[in-house]
Amino acid sequence: MGKHPKGAAASAEGVKLSELVEGFLKEGDRAKRWSAKTRQEVDASLKLFVEILGADTPVGTLDRKQLAHFKDCLQRLPSNRSKNPLYRGKSASDLASMAIPAADLMDVSTINKVLGRAGGLLKWAAVNGHVAINYAEGMGIKTGKRAHDDREPWTDEEVRKLIDAVLSGAHGSGEAPYRKWVPLIGAFGGLRINEACQLTTSDFAEADGVPVFYVTDEGEGQRVKTVNSKRMVPIHQELVRMGLLEYVKARASGAKGSVRLFPELPVGRDGPGQTASKWFGKFRKQLGVDKPFHSLRHGVATRLREAGVPEDVVAELLGHARGTTESFQRYAKAASVKRLH
Repeated sequence: MGKHPKGAAASAEGVKLSELVEGFLKEGDRAKRWSAKTRQEVDASLKLFVEILGADTPVGTLDRKQLAHFKDCLQRLPSNRSKNPLYRGKSASDLASMAIPAADLMDVSTINKVLGRAGGLLKWAAVNGHVAINYAEGMGIKTGKRAHDDREPWTDEEVRKLIDAVLSGAHGSGEAPYRKWVPLIGAFGGLRINEACQLTTSDFAEADGVPVFYVTDEGEGQRVKTVNSKRMVPIHQELVRMGLLEYVKARASGAKGSVRLFPELPVGRDGPGQTASKWFGKFRKQLGVDKPFHSLRHGVATRLREAGVPEDVVAELLGHARGTTESFQRYAKAASVKRLH
């Protein structure tokens, strides 16, 4: 400890990596920072981090070289190692020394997620005085793709095909209303699939004469991806024309209090969107479209940009951070509902 200057790193050298992870997860759980699915993924990533670098490693001794070693090991590991009998039960160090076929290796996006979660841990460690520097920062593997290239948006023609199909009722939308309204809400509102599936009748209202719905985590079983995801979204005039508000009214009729818009969807570990996502995967293949539900959201963002809508308004509609500066994020007021409309 004598070789370190007084301060964060010196006082933290005796803190073990496993203890750091335990504290980080404990605080995150208390703050309800993650959904059940994300919590499981964070836990798996950090267990791998601890396994490779060592549970008893003093946090204050971590450096760039150790993080580079972690990154190198990740690139040598197979995906789903616990499910494949060839790799099950073997340690990360044993697997890293094996000649694993390229087809079995973790893909770059998975590696970057694990590195990102390790970075989240060390960022928290730096904020709380456990380390001086987040050595995981900037460790991600650059793919040569821009972020928006990862998912191509649905084209206008593909969206029209989707609209015609769900409005025809040929895909069971009469028996299961979510099969009609969830794709339409995604196409015209840009909601994530779970955000659309968890809507309740009380999430619909009128603000300044404009019909809106609220994406929130206040109802039973509701959750949002980030704090910015909680938002008010004006209801697109096409959704109004297609009868969404009449459907909401019918669901609310005679009910005591708020009721779910799509009670036919079971609320599993990952929320009500899980069943809808499986159905939508089959549905869009029947349409001949090889793009996921989330690409509808990308399509909304693209059309808004092409229409010249200011970036901060697009961010509010889609539930992203409204800017990069503290003055903008903390002090700038949200756009009016009429501007959003």
